[in-house]
Amino acid sequence: MRLLELCPEIIVQIGESVDSEQDLLALSRAHPALSTLLTRCLYRLDAEAYGGSELYRAAKRGSLAGVKASLKYGASRYLDDFRLRDSNNDDAEYLGYYKMMTPLMMAAAGGNLEVAQLLLGEGASVEPDLHWSMEGFHQSALHIAMDRGDVRMIRLLVDAGANVEPSATDPRFGPGARRRGPLGRAMEREQEEIAMILLDAGASPQRYTLRGDSMLHIALQMRSMGLVTRLLEKGASPNDSGWLDLSLVKVAVQLESPELLKLLLTHGASSEPSGSWDSMICDAWDCAKVALEGRKYEVFEWLLKYGIVADTRGTKAEDVLVLAIQWDMPDYIRALIELGARLGAREIGEPTLLMILAKAGYFEATQILLSLEAEPESTDMDGRTALFLAVKSMAEMDHVFQTVTILLDAGADPNVVDGRRWIGVQTTTMKSKNF
Repeated sequence: MRLLELCPEIIVQIGESVDSEQDLLALSRAHPALSTLLTRCLYRLDAEAYGGSELYRAAKRGSLAGVKASLKYGASRYLDDFRLRDSNNDDAEYLGYYKMMTPLMMAAAGGNLEVAQLLLGEGASVEPDLHWSMEGFHQSALHIAMDRGDVRMIRLLVDAGANVEPSATDPRFGPGARRRGPLGRAMEREQEEIAMILLDAGASPQRYTLRGDSMLHIALQMRSMGLVTRLLEKGASPNDSGWLDLSLVKVAVQLESPELLKLLLTHGASSEPSGSWDSMICDAWDCAKVALEGRKYEVFEWLLKYGIVADTRGTKAEDVLVLAIQWDMPDYIRALIELGARLGAREIGEPTLLMILAKAGYFEATQILLSLEAEPESTDMDGRTALFLAVKSMAEMDHVFQTVTILLDAGADPNVVDGRRWIGVQTTTMKSKNF
């Protein structure tokens, strides 16, 4: 009697009695009908004699049917077993140092979401007991999915309970060592959506990149309002200057972003770094100078509003004021004078701050300075007063007129000579004109 003439039950019994995978494969390939009948025998033999290797191969190929069949015929007990990965495959570029892998890790490596869902549904662990490859690196399906940047797979694994913090038993790190964890890796790669998923899953924002930047440093460099906000909401410190001791306020000012600066300041940021590495220290006036150089008055206003720029002692405030005068920035000059910034002690005959402002036609700053009891009758080495310099100013005529008026109202004498001529005639003429 021919084999195909036997009833299916007998053919299956014959297949189950074969203990060689090679012989069983040869038998199943003899006829399509035999292949259909003996498939279950192949999977059962694989599960019993070969450690469920077909489950691993099916997960690697992304074969949903193969995974289902392997699980159905006894391979479910191998869900969390590690197997040595074949390096000669298309996934090698994604897997890096991952040498030992579970079926779930192989599904993550191939981006096979349905296979991963099936394996998890059958009880596969997202954190199997064996955490170390032959090279001693922590590995999990989440790490592999992150290396691929697979957002959907990461979300699936996180929802299934994947650990979003660095392993507490990683032998590479001693107690208290700073480790970047999954969140740090995502931030280094500027994977904003993945970072959001990890933060929402409970990842600590108090992590650092391999370079030493805090998570907020990276988010600021990404100019991501959403990510900066989420980090602050999750407990990131706006005063964490990182290993490089670089103030977050300074970073926001350098980026010329009033929005990011406001966000940090409203969460309690200050300009002072936490460490003592003098070469990297920035103070409030350094921030003010950066804002000035970028001509970002809105940034400067936020520094003033939150008291970052407040201490006018020393030479730094004077340096910023001098720059504002040199670069013709009346708004900055006015704000600095209101704050209390002044030019330092002048040599006899050097122009005073009032003279400089009057000559430039900065009538608002002139008025503020006069209200603070500035002396309008001081003279320079040529005997010129602030009033004389205002009259001779090359600024816009409206500004000149207002500056002269303010000085006269403050008691400046229009009859003082500069050593060459009277200025009373000129000031009288100006006041008689209708500007």
